[in-house]
Amino acid sequence: MQTPLTDIASPKIRQTLYLVYTLLALISGALQIAYSSGGWGQPVWLTVGVAVLAFLGGALGLTAASNVQVGVPAHDDPLPAPATSELPSGVQPT
Repeated sequence: MQTPLTDIASPKIRQTLYLVYTLLALISGALQIAYSSGGWGQPVWLTVGVAVLAFLGGALGLTAASNVQVGVPAHDDPLPAPATSELPSGVQPT
């Protein structure tokens, strides 16, 4: 599955976009909670910002999902242990 952002932006640019988006979402969410718990009226710019971030999240999530390689083990996944029949004679599995 390909998206326009996959074809236009390099992996480094996409990674930067994901990090910026994440920081903006965390900051705006924290501000929204602060205004709400303080009993103050929420500013219009914050309401608009949260709505725009929610909208952009779909596009960024779709782009991220299109770059997942299914069936490829992750770097931190251990390799499967070889079957006993694949070991040289005299070698015991650990």
